[in-house]
Amino acid sequence: MPWPPTYRKGLWGAAITHSGWTPHDQGKIRFPDKDGDPIGEHASCGDVAQIALWLALRAGQTDLLDDVERLIRARLLPSQIVNPKNPRSDGAWGVYSHPFGYGAILDVFAAVLHSLADFHQHIVTTSANGVISVNLHFDIATPALMVRSKRGTNATLLITPKQRCALRIRVPAWAARESVRLAIADKPLPLRWEGSFLIIARNDVTVGSIITLQHDLPQRQTVEEMPISHRKFNLTWRGDEVVSCDPKVPIYPEKKPL
Repeated sequence: MPWPPTYRKGLWGAAITHSGWTPHDQGKIRFPDKDGDPIGEHASCGDVAQIALWLALRAGQTDLLDDVERLIRARLLPSQIVNPKNPRSDGAWGVYSHPFGYGAILDVFAAVLHSLADFHQHIVTTSANGVISVNLHFDIATPALMVRSKRGTNATLLITPKQRCALRIRVPAWAARESVRLAIADKPLPLRWEGSFLIIARNDVTVGSIITLQHDLPQRQTVEEMPISHRKFNLTWRGDEVVSCDPKVPIYPEKKPL
């Protein structure tokens, strides 16, 4: 029996935007902001990402890992409050009035933290037959390997094996396949694809030799429109990160003139 399309067709555009804005109220708006739009809250963004993670790793819908990583990079990480002068809010998430703003509410903070802990636990997973999958491009150290993610002109993922093992490394769907490069100890490897994952055989892995995956970070623009005020926000992306917004908003950099 195919999985119901609730996630793919029922959430996006109604309960969450591409960048991860989620309204506190749906249907009847109890808490509008100054423009009449529902205030937002970060926990629902984390919930959607967590559903995507479960569908990806428990139901084989691994393309949804792109949603997980985008929501973390584009919404949850930039909207975290970083203010050591206010210990009650430092490191928090919560309810917020600006669609691209900050908030600190304890139950929302706890929910987002719970989701991030789950994401961190599943950056790297091991199958029953011992194959290790790198599912998300974030830093982590496990008994089997160490992963470091770097973003510059291109995206670079550095994987240092601590044991010999077969590997699967996910490549985001938005990355142009002709831009993908894979190497071990700076020696190029042929690309063996299994869906969106690159496969490296156990015999090709050497303990301590760094495996490097590189791919492009294509730029694109999206527009997000608020449901009541119809205010529009023009977002510029590089890969799955927002690099600027016009008009200026709290959590993203201001758009630079050409």
